[in-house]
Amino acid sequence: MLRHIQNSLGSVYRSNTATPQGQIIHHRNFQSQFDTTGNTLYNNCWVCSLNVIKSRDGNNYSALEDITSDNQAFNNILEGIDIIECENLLKEMNVQKIPESSLFTNI
Repeated sequence: MLRHIQNSLGSVYRSNTATPQGQIIHHRNFQSQFDTTGNTLYNNCWVCSLNVIKSRDGNNYSALEDITSDNQAFNNILEGIDIIECENLLKEMNVQKIPESSLFTNI
């Protein structure tokens, strides 16, 4: 599962599209939204990327933050992926936690 996610994330770098589901165009929409449990989420392409996650323990993670070269964070919550898998993927990508106060700074 993690390999599939990494392959999907890699496709963003190459062509800004997610190819496995038939050339779905990557939409860049940086509007914040909140889920029903009050966790902060951000809205973006549901296929391509994984970025700012406010996990169940309240830590914020940022992945692929510099993918647009202007410090705007891509993000996504991918359905069916356990939060531990997300954390492990972010660790593999050497992603650092971002402080709560900067959550909205670069979006």
